[in-house]
Formats: sequence, structure tokens, C-alpha cells
Amino acid sequence: MLNVSIKEEMAMLSKRLFLAVVMLFTAQLFAKNTDVMVQNALNKFQKDIENRNFPISKVAVYHIDSNSPKVDTLSVQDQITNLLLESGKFRVIDRQSLNALLKEQSLSLTGMVDNAAMVKAGKLIGVEGFFFGNINIGTNNVIFTIKLIDVESSALLYSKTIIGEDYSSVELGIAGGYCTGYNHSVTYEYLYNKFDNSGNIISVPFDPPANYPINKSMDFPQFTLIYVQGFKNSKNFKFGLNITYAPETDDLTDLKNDLNYRVDEYNLHFFQTEISTALNYLSFDPDAIIMPNLFGLNTDLFALTLGASLHFYFYNIHSTSSGQASINYDEDFTKITILPTFGAIIKPVKFIHLIVKGLYIPSDIALADNITLSDTYLTNLINKPFLEKGLVFNISLGFTYTF
Repeated sequence: MLNVSIKEEMAMLSKRLFLAVVMLFTAQLFAKNTDVMVQNALNKFQKDIENRNFPISKVAVYHIDSNSPKVDTLSVQDQITNLLLESGKFRVIDRQSLNALLKEQSLSLTGMVDNAAMVKAGKLIGVEGFFFGNINIGTNNVIFTIKLIDVESSALLYSKTIIGEDYSSVELGIAGGYCTGYNHSVTYEYLYNKFDNSGNIISVPFDPPANYPINKSMDFPQFTLIYVQGFKNSKNFKFGLNITYAPETDDLTDLKNDLNYRVDEYNLHFFQTEISTALNYLSFDPDAIIMPNLFGLNTDLFALTLGASLHFYFYNIHSTSSGQASINYDEDFTKITILPTFGAIIKPVKFIHLIVKGLYIPSDIALADNITLSDTYLTNLINKPFLEKGLVFNISLGFTYTF
């Protein structure tokens, strides 16, 4: 019994260790990069100071603090020094020179981060102002607070709180929707067969001709897998890939005709004809996703898409003619084409994904060549079934989860 209990405990411990490893790996896999978030905050700081004017010019970066050991504050201090120099608005004493000057005055940065200490140090070493601040690390962002103090007046000349972010993400989802705008065109032409003077069978048009053109719009449901990739430094641009399948999109069964013809004074031909077609497709749509900041709204709320669609059309024709002539035909065709797409994504809440997409067919897509079916009595021509050029629209609503 003791051995069984030990085995059970070991098994439970193994499961817990396995779950802990999986959770740790998952957390690391989708964790935001601290260095990227800090750099993003510094980039925003650089843009902000470039658009401002300051009454002083000779400054130094006095001290940068952080709540996390992940942040190399000395490196951040050096980066801020470089950014101030690049702005062209300041003459900056670098960190090494600042430390040397403070040492000469028997001062140190350690423990001297209050305003009075900075004013005293500034007057002793001859700078007009000090930049100082801190970086607080959160789960998905950093909060960078930076200030500029005027040594002469002790006044704050600049204070800014900046959110640093890592925009990299992976978004997965599924959607169901509807497609409308396809137009299917095909002509079914019937001829009767007779022998010529040499004994060969020739096909002759009926009088009046038996031509049956069909032009029919096609609307059908579809299912879509959604993948979106965000990049660490880009808030307004993402890459998307939609994989869409539309099963058995349409069935044309509206062509049923009784033909009754007298040929060579004999009533030889009485046919009943049934025609049906079906179209399926599978598409891969890579898109550039552009998120403009419209009217100050959250950029995740609305996005524009521009891309292409690799379409695999699976087309089936089934034809049956009965009577004295009996012809049966059933064949599948595959057509591959690349079509331009454009659209929009609307996300009223974080996990809802509404896709409105236009697909442009620049020229008619022939799904098959002319098909000829014939027996002793009848020839049936199926003349190049095709999808007409024009706009096709897809509307899908689904759910996504962002990692």
C-alpha cells in the first residue's frame, strides 16, 4: 500500500511539474519584450521633445530609476543623452563627465534624486537643467515618466508620462459568413444526329434552335480561419491570412425541358434533359492590414485590408438526357486563379472580428472547355461554363483570440 501511495504521489508531482513547465513556456512565448517596450517609450519621447522649445540648453541626464532589474538604467540614461543631442535643442554632458564633475564636488548620484539635491549639484557643476525619471514595468507595457528641472529657478520645465508598448502579437480565430456577387453563365445547346451521304453521323441544329443560356447569381455560406500577425514596432500595420472554404455553393437544377421533334417524317426524338452544376472553392487570402487612427478612435476598432486571393475552384457538371437518346455525363474540373482583394475589419469589442471584403474578378473565369456529349440520336454541347467578371463581396463574423 505504501508503494502504491508513493507511486501516486510521484505521478501527481510529475503532472504538476509538466503543467508548470508548459505554463512557463507559454508565458515566455507570448510575453512582451521589455527592451522593445522601453525602446518604444524612448522613441515616443524623442518625437515629443523634437516638437517643443526649451528656455535652457545645457543639460545632463541626472538619474533614471526602475522598479525592475530587467531594465538597464545606465544604458537608458545613455540613450536619453543621445536622443537629446540628436534633437539639436541641447548641449548635453554625458554620464561619464557628469560623474567626474560630481566626484570633484564630493557629490554622488546615489541617494540624491530629490529636487533640492539636483539644484545644488547643478549649480556646483554649471548645468542649467537636469533630466530625471523612472521606468515602471507592467505586464504588457512600461510607464516611462521623465522630467526636466531648471537649476536656477527649481521649476519643472517639462514633465511627461509615456506608455511604451510591444505591438507584436498573434491573433487566431474562426468566422462564418456569406458570399454574394458571383454570376455563373453557361449555354446548353442541343443538336440531332443524322447520317450524311457517306454514311457518317453529322450533328444538325434543330429548327428552331434548341439553345438554353443560363446566367444565374450565386450566393452561398462560407467558413474562414483567421490569422493575424502584429509586429513589435508597428501599431498601424499588421499581416493577415484568411483561409476560406465554401462548400457546395450552388446547384443549378432549373433546366428541365421536354423536346419533341419530327425528323425525316418520323417522330424519332423525345428527350427529357436534366442539368445540374455545383461550385466549391478554397481560398488563401494574404492581406496587408492598415489601421488608421480615425477620429481619435482606438486603432484596433477599424482597419483596412489590401491583398490578393489564391482561389481553388472545384466545379462539377452533371447532365442527363433520356428518351430514345440516353446520355449521362458527370465530371469535376479544377481552376486556380489569383484575384485582388480589398476590405475592412471592424472590431466593436476585442474578440469580435467582422470582415467585409471585396474580391475583384478582372476577366471572365472559364471553368471548363466546351464539352460535347453525343450518342446515335443526340449531341449535347456545354459551351464554356464560366464565372462573369465583376465584384464579389464576402461578409464574415467571427471570434478571435490575441496572444
